[in-house]
Amino acid sequence: MKKIIPIVALIGMMSLGIQEMNVKAETYKSAGSKMDFWNSKRTGTNFMNSTSLPENYKSAKEAHIEYVRLAPDKWAKDKDFLFEDKPDTSGKDFLIGNADNYQRLVEEDVAKLKADLDAAQSQGIKVVLTMLSLPGDRWRQFNNNQNDDRIWEEEKYQEQASQFWKDLAFELKDHPAVVGYNIINEPHPETSKKNRYNDFWTEDYEKWYSKVKGTPADLNEFYQKVVTSIREVDKETPIILDSGLYATPWAFKYLKPVKDNKTLYAFHMYEPYQLTSQRENQNKEYQYPGIVKVGDLETPMMWDKDGLNTFLQPVQNWSQENHVPSNRIIAEEFGINRTVPGAPQYMQDLISIFNQKGWHKSFYAFREDTWTGMNYELGTEKIKWNEEGQPKRQDNPLWDVIKNDLQIDAGVNRTTFKDVPQEHWAFHAIHDLANKGIIAGYGNGIFGMGDNVTREQVAALIYRTLHIEKQDKYENPYRDIDGNSTMFPEEILALTKLGIFQGDDQGNFRPKATLTRAEMAQVIKKAFRLDVKAPHNFNDVPANTWAKDAISAVQSNHIAVGVGEGEFAPDMNVTREQYAQFLYNVISNAQSHQ
Repeated sequence: MKKIIPIVALIGMMSLGIQEMNVKAETYKSAGSKMDFWNSKRTGTNFMNSTSLPENYKSAKEAHIEYVRLAPDKWAKDKDFLFEDKPDTSGKDFLIGNADNYQRLVEEDVAKLKADLDAAQSQGIKVVLTMLSLPGDRWRQFNNNQNDDRIWEEEKYQEQASQFWKDLAFELKDHPAVVGYNIINEPHPETSKKNRYNDFWTEDYEKWYSKVKGTPADLNEFYQKVVTSIREVDKETPIILDSGLYATPWAFKYLKPVKDNKTLYAFHMYEPYQLTSQRENQNKEYQYPGIVKVGDLETPMMWDKDGLNTFLQPVQNWSQENHVPSNRIIAEEFGINRTVPGAPQYMQDLISIFNQKGWHKSFYAFREDTWTGMNYELGTEKIKWNEEGQPKRQDNPLWDVIKNDLQIDAGVNRTTFKDVPQEHWAFHAIHDLANKGIIAGYGNGIFGMGDNVTREQVAALIYRTLHIEKQDKYENPYRDIDGNSTMFPEEILALTKLGIFQGDDQGNFRPKATLTRAEMAQVIKKAFRLDVKAPHNFNDVPANTWAKDAISAVQSNHIAVGVGEGEFAPDMNVTREQYAQFLYNVISNAQSHQ
């Protein structure tokens, strides 16, 4: 018989968060080292294996993975195949003991979990602990493939869940590997028979929430209860809260920030599911990018990078409206079946979007032991097996997308700048452009953070980005451009010939002059031939301004999002790091459309 642990006694934004947006983030400043981990943009993965596999932490370290989202629930059963229920073992829920009636933590399970966490710490890997099951909410793959919605209908299970997390937090609060408690993986009060919500493509989410507010199906009230319970014993470990309906981005529409300054908010991204899932994709011929039928009405929709951006917009809106900075948002799971046509581009586009927005991310999954559908090291074709009977890992375009992103974040073979801190929102953009040979900095490892970008610098960056073929001689229409007035005369004249730049009324280019945000929009629109996909909605841009279409173009193409409070600030000067982010965004979009 397993030993049990007695119940714990009561124990007494982004400053420039999302690219260039100013939001108030004072309440999110961390006070402890565990929260400090999340001040820098992090890239991780998911471990959801049928048993503890401590050797995988070493492999994760070698792949430059920074953190692992660990779901130990699956260790309680004997075998697991995706979408198939394990043998039902009564009273055998990992850590919980019995999800029908939680009483105490299972001591044997706690010891097993701590040993796994020790293995992570030995490799310098941080861990976010997530639970697939809670009291009254047994994971459907352990529940005859049926949703267990008792926790969303009966208060007693929420009380048990709060006590469970309080007990677990007491056990793990001092473990150095643990940097997050993810209260429940993919909560789904929307599936409760009493409060059914069928289809976010067609139904009104706010209307549904107004009906369940204040009931056990109110996810916001449940989260506040559990957070309060955890904080009675652990005031430092960050807490991570998933949005509703299996962590869909659309459920952010009713999510409310809890009263806790060490909390992050998370979503999962597998949409459109009809495309990304192996089971649904078997009898369809969907590919990415392409048209996919979604929702109960099977509405045809175009899915490309713009489509992904649109689907994620509720998270973006929520972050702005609630002044939650980008480094408090996690794309906690994302992925696509590796055999889907276009899978590498799907992953590239999502990673690009997450990096542009400054969100943390953890791809699903790394070396899962019972399912190969999202084991990207295996490539996009039929699995090849080695002599030991194990699937053969190999370099392939799909894994290269993830590997390259991990290496950039880890600083592998990259140019580094001493004045660009890793936690800065433009860190990834600056170093990506440096690796591409577009940005060089001032020399001596200095990028020039905070300096205004000049017109000649912008010309040089666009020239390198467009790979313009060098000519022997360009016509020079400017009075102030020669080899003595600028380091980049050829670049300026080449872009002038293409109609991207023009001089002032006096015939001057003004190479050392700064660039306003309105001018930036105009230059980018011309250089990259951006179409206006929708009119802008900024409240500080005059209707008759010369840059109206350019500002609409950069907003509708997800190049710039404004400075907050509905403003674009057209007359504000652009800094070097801001321009790097703009350029990174437009390059990423161009790669997607190619």
